[in-house]
Amino acid sequence: MKAYGRFSGHFVTGHIDGRGRLLNVKRDAGSFVMTFEAPPPAQLVEKGSVAVDGVSLTVFDIGADTSGSRSSPTPGATTLGRLKPGGPVNVEYDILGKYALKNSGPKITRRFLADHGFRGF
Repeated sequence: MKAYGRFSGHFVTGHIDGRGRLLNVKRDAGSFVMTFEAPPPAQLVEKGSVAVDGVSLTVFDIGADTSGSRSSPTPGATTLGRLKPGGPVNVEYDILGKYALKNSGPKITRRFLADHGFRGF
């Protein structure tokens, strides 16, 4: 992609954040719904992105130990078509989300505000 080109999708760097496994695959409304057990989901955002075995997916449901993702109507055109339930997958969280989490700084609490001079309460 050229730097001045139109961008659609999300950035995939190829740097794996952890290993997970595919739990289930089903067809729903013209796409495939894939449920994964993933590394700690702190960096997952609903309607955000995640790469599974290098394929960009949209996250639509985050559970305590699992997350659901939608793929295009043709997973056979990607490595996803070879996955079997129970099989391992490589998981890469969205790089922009990782930067946002890393640089989010301290949590804004009453103590933080008081320590930094706010006297409005």
